[in-house]
Amino acid sequence: MPAALWDYLRPAADWTACADIGIRAARRAGDLRGESAMLNRLGSACFGLRKAADAVDCYREALRLRREIGHREGVGATLNNLGISYCALGQPGDAVDCYREALVIARELADRHGECVSLNNLGEAYQKLRRPGDAMDCHEESLTIAIQTDDRQGEGTALSNLGRTRALLGQPGPAREYYERALAARRHAGDRHGEAATLRDLGTLLSETGDAGAARQAWQDCVAILDELRHPDADGVRARLCASASQTD
Repeated sequence: MPAALWDYLRPAADWTACADIGIRAARRAGDLRGESAMLNRLGSACFGLRKAADAVDCYREALRLRREIGHREGVGATLNNLGISYCALGQPGDAVDCYREALVIARELADRHGECVSLNNLGEAYQKLRRPGDAMDCHEESLTIAIQTDDRQGEGTALSNLGRTRALLGQPGPAREYYERALAARRHAGDRHGEAATLRDLGTLLSETGDAGAARQAWQDCVAILDELRHPDADGVRARLCASASQTD
């Protein structure tokens, strides 16, 4: 029942309650695979509630179970989730270790989508470690895979990450081109959250290069999407808009 309800429960607090029910049911049945799946989902719920440390605990336990039962694909997915939580806690070095292992598993399983995801995540961790060259290599390889497999969402993620890396390297022209290509891919894929993230980053780039009007438009479009998704990040982008407006008054 919890798995069937999952897609219908939007608030993260509902996800938490649903996962708790699923974990107890799986334990009563001795279903280690089901327990690991619900622990993974509970980790996602905790992450959605901005409780990254709790998410790490859930993912570690899910990872332990998945290693125990030999669920290699599940191990790879949980390693990616664990890495994202480590990044949120300011531990990109630990995240790199997770993503590297996830990448090895994806390649062993010939899982091209998993490989694309792991490369994008690894590149983002390298960005946080101020290793833009390594980040570029990961995102370019991820982009190649996404195009080969017609994965428009993965393509949008890779392009947006390439834009962020170019911006980090002080190359605003190429960065803007990547962001614009990312927007096209993400809109084609219907990836609204990804579209908002790219608009936010594009707005930052435009603001830093002196195009205040275009920056505000990008942020306004970003806020509209985040409000539609009822995402808490909307308030932070709205604050940028207010600050940019006061600077031009």
